[in-house]
Amino acid sequence: GITKLEELEYIHTRKTSDLIVFSLRAGGHIGGAFYSVAQAARKHGVSAERALAIAEELAVYAGARGMVGGQAADMLGEQGITKLEELEYIHTRKTSDLIVFSLRAGGHIGGAFYSVAQAARKHGVSAERALAIAEELAVYAGARGMVGGQAADMLGEQGITKLEELEYIHTRKTSDLIVFSLRAGGHIGGADAAQLSALETFGRGIGLAFQIQDDILDLTGDEALLGKPLRSDEKQHKVTYPYFIGLEASRAKVEELTGSAKRAIRESSFPNAQRLLQLADFMMKRDH
Repeated sequence: GITKLEELEYIHTRKTSDLIVFSLRAGGHIGGAFYSVAQAARKHGVSAERALAIAEELAVYAGARGMVGGQAADMLGEQGITKLEELEYIHTRKTSDLIVFSLRAGGHIGGAFYSVAQAARKHGVSAERALAIAEELAVYAGARGMVGGQAADMLGEQGITKLEELEYIHTRKTSDLIVFSLRAGGHIGGADAAQLSALETFGRGIGLAFQIQDDILDLTGDEALLGKPLRSDEKQHKVTYPYFIGLEASRAKVEELTGSAKRAIRESSFPNAQRLLQLADFMMKRDH
C-alpha cells in the first residue's frame, strides 16, 4: 500500500521520467562520443584509418545493438517489459512516442556512423575525408542537430509561443539534414574550406526556406498535389510561419533565404554549380 504522495511521485519518477531522460541523453552521448573520437585522434596523432575503425566499432558496441539497447531493455524490464517493441505497441501517448523516438535515435545514429565507414571503404573515400564526415555527422545528427530538433518538435506540440522556437525546430530538423548531406558530398568531392562553408550557408538557407514554403502551401496549395487537406497544420494546432508573420511576409522570407543561399554558391567558385542553383529555385517555387 502507498500512503503518501511522495511515494507515488518517487515511483513515477523512477519508472517513467528516468527512462525518458536516459533515452534523450543516449542519442546525444553517442553523437558526442563519435565527435570525441575524431577530436582525440587529431589531437594525439592517431591515424585517420585507426580513428575510423574505432568509430565503426563504437557504432556497433554503443548503439541499439549494444550498450544503449541493453540499458534500455534493463530499465524496461524493471516494469515487467522485456522487449523494446512492446513499449511501442503498448504506449501511444505523446510522452511514450518521445521515448520510442529517443531510444531509436541512438540506434539510428550508431548505424549511420557504421554506414559511413562501410561506404568509405567500398568506394575508396580516404580515411581522412571519411573521418571528417563522421565527425560532422556527430554534430548535425545528434542532440545539437536533428535529434534535438525532432525532440523539440514533439515537445512543441504542447504549445510553441515564439517564432524563435519554430525557427529552431526547422533549422535543426531540416536545415541540419541538408547541410550535412551537402558537406558530406563536398568532402567526398574534395571541396576546400571556403567551399564547404558556402555549402553550409546554402543548406541552412534552403532548409529553412523549404519549411516556410511547406507552411505556405498548407494554406494556399492544391490538395490533390499536396496529398493532404489544406490547413492541416491548423487543425492539428501547429503554429507556422504565416501564423507569426503573415502570408506575404512568409513568401518574402522564402525569397530572401533562397537568394542568400544562391549568392553563397555563386561566390565560391564551384566548377559546376548550376544544379545547386536549380535546386534552390525548384524548392522556392514548388507547389507540392
